[in-house]
Amino acid sequence: MKSAIGLNQKFLFMNDLFEGENEKFNDAINKINSFKTLQEALAYIDSEISSAWDKENSSVINFMDLVERRFMA
Repeated sequence: MKSAIGLNQKFLFMNDLFEGENEKFNDAINKINSFKTLQEALAYIDSEISSAWDKENSSVINFMDLVERRFMA
């Protein structure tokens, strides 16, 4: 998933979704990449990282779209 995220998008996600913390962002991406199914990734996102996210925020929508595309391949 890292290769699908451009530098500008990475900083946008990091600031909007991960409180500006690079380590939180990288940990989440690595964990998402380790899952075998979309359902596992979505369960992790719901339980571990998205509790404060506004589901209608464009950054959240774009991030979730990338997660879904990662498991389509």
